[in-house]
Amino acid sequence: MIRYALALWCCVAAFAQATALPVTWSLAGDWRAHDANDPAFDGVRARDDGWSPLRVPANWYSAGRDHQGALWYRHAFTLPKLSDDTLATLTFDGVDYFADVTLNGQPLGRHEGYFQRFSLDATDALRRHNRLAVKVDSPFEDPKTIWPLHKNMVKGVLNQHDTRPGGAWSPEGQDANSGGIWAPVRLHLSRGAAIDEVIVRPDWQAGLEKPRLRAEIVYRARENRHATLRLTASPANFAGDSFRLEQPVTLSATGKTAQRLRVTLPMDGAKLWWPAGYGKPHLYQIRASLHDEQGVMDVAKTRTGLRKAQEMPDNQGWRINDKRIFIKGSNYIGSPWLSEMTAKTYRRDFQLVLAMNANAIRVHGHVAGRPLYQVADEMGLMIWQDVPLQWGYNNSEAFADNAARQTREMVAQFGNSPAIIAWGGHNEPPWNSPWMEKRFPDWNNNLNRMLTERVADALAEDTSRIVHRFSAVEEHYWQGWYFGTMRDMLAPAKTGIITEFGAQALPDLATLKTIIPPQLRWPATTAADDPGWTRWKYHNFQPFQTFKFAHIPRGENLETFIHNTQRYQAQLVALAAESYRRQRYQPVTALFQFMFVETWPSINWGVVDYLRKPKAGYYALQRAYQSLLPSIEPVTAVWQKGQPGSVGLWAINDTFADCRACTLTWTVTQNNRTLLASQTRRTLAADSLNKIETLNITPQAAGELLVSFIIYDAKGKVVGKNRYRETVKE
Repeated sequence: MIRYALALWCCVAAFAQATALPVTWSLAGDWRAHDANDPAFDGVRARDDGWSPLRVPANWYSAGRDHQGALWYRHAFTLPKLSDDTLATLTFDGVDYFADVTLNGQPLGRHEGYFQRFSLDATDALRRHNRLAVKVDSPFEDPKTIWPLHKNMVKGVLNQHDTRPGGAWSPEGQDANSGGIWAPVRLHLSRGAAIDEVIVRPDWQAGLEKPRLRAEIVYRARENRHATLRLTASPANFAGDSFRLEQPVTLSATGKTAQRLRVTLPMDGAKLWWPAGYGKPHLYQIRASLHDEQGVMDVAKTRTGLRKAQEMPDNQGWRINDKRIFIKGSNYIGSPWLSEMTAKTYRRDFQLVLAMNANAIRVHGHVAGRPLYQVADEMGLMIWQDVPLQWGYNNSEAFADNAARQTREMVAQFGNSPAIIAWGGHNEPPWNSPWMEKRFPDWNNNLNRMLTERVADALAEDTSRIVHRFSAVEEHYWQGWYFGTMRDMLAPAKTGIITEFGAQALPDLATLKTIIPPQLRWPATTAADDPGWTRWKYHNFQPFQTFKFAHIPRGENLETFIHNTQRYQAQLVALAAESYRRQRYQPVTALFQFMFVETWPSINWGVVDYLRKPKAGYYALQRAYQSLLPSIEPVTAVWQKGQPGSVGLWAINDTFADCRACTLTWTVTQNNRTLLASQTRRTLAADSLNKIETLNITPQAAGELLVSFIIYDAKGKVVGKNRYRETVKE
């Protein structure tokens, strides 16, 4: 421990001597940890005996500690002598869930909430040799009285969800607790003042050609003083003009309470941020600095893009920079343990998302790590960002106020991201979920209504993007899985936004072998209560829906079972996606398949497994989400030999450009025999839906019927390709 502190002293002393203030020092590394569930144990003053190393940043589960409840963290560091005008700030980018922070025996503050960055003034407590102690509490909630209907933490899918270890409803549903100091921790030294946050939003009052950037500088100052604020916006990922503002300001002595400076930066002619496929995602580096007669006091940086987002009335679509864009997305959770996800792993996932022809993700029921938003900004991937509220919570006014406060913090801290085009509120609140009546005796149809309203009102304070007040069960189209049949997806949609649809599918055999041990891979029966499915259910598989609702045959072996589930998922997601795209703006404006990737070694709704291997459903969505889509509508439900049937052909153009003089060709074959073949030449207008033809076919034999439909551009290049298979019965 002494050697470690000396090594830190040498490193930090050299750094501080070579660099003028402000400076920032990362506190990442091996800290010491001790169980804190015994309230009599004083982690601030206790001896070092019995403490063990624990990596920071990391969720404690990811760092190898399966723990529920409270944990003490301790870390020692040494600093050189500091000037009297130095402000010391400890900044935590994310602690799950409660954090009590003490430095050298002096309490610095308490924070609640897993996703927020919070800064604590450490100036008065700082010494040359320092010991930092943090008590982190991520409580286990009593399954009989609190969890899951009356939860007390704003953690969304991180402490209850279908895709967590144990699932949503079992006694094991809180396994693998996500607690810990999971995001970076830094010590920041500045002179006279500290900038804690820079919040920027575009202002479009003068039009797209003359944007302005509204900035709020959240600061603390040791004393009243005059200063100069400098704000610059410089191209971050392209070559172009920079924009600057400099103006005198008066800083107020704040103590430990932050104040705000508000300024507006004109950015005439600035480049706009566009989603992938529609333009370039231009980004600007924003630098805010405070200066006095001695020089720089503090500097803070952030990044943003200038993007206008609007929702048109009457389900006429979402507009980005005054251009209408149809939203084709997928629900996304990268991991239940956010420290596992890095910029590199998010980039890997988002490359798969964009290659699937999706243009958006719904960050489902949680706020992710900051690298997610940074990578999405760079790649032009649009985001629907949920608040971390999933199903039922404490019904008190105090909890509603707490959730609204945390919602405002989410909007303030993550709202600089241009990729976030929409905020989404409470997911399936109890008052909107009558299915809960069968599960919970104390459910009522007003439960959490106030919570939903308070959170929605907090979201609506941000006028720079679309706000969806809550995610209703009516928007979750689970036909073919929890009710109804797959073909119900062809019925007219009842909502303009569809935030969930999908079906489960097993991963490939190699992946499945890493999840289910050999002796448990073939339960005796397909009955949902067969104990052979217990391990499968823990890993999120739903035998009842698979065999009794979807009627997926298991087959004779595991390979066949895998094939059957993947085929079913692929058929369902393609049928749904094409159906709702044919209903574009009548009334559908946005759809999000559930879900993109499996978040841990599990068997669930992902079209990509947890090892990032795509399933058949991924490629089905890739076809159904093409920007130029030759869509095939399966009008006839049951095909029989000698009986007429029909399919409809549609062409959808989601791009900003006309497809002029396109050639559309189609063929219908059966048993290697062509039953029908034809083509037409059309101009497919930008942002259009076109009914091309209804094909009437009378098959003369049993067997597979294949419909192929292709769009060629004026140069003969394939720009859209689709196929549909039907089985003709005797």
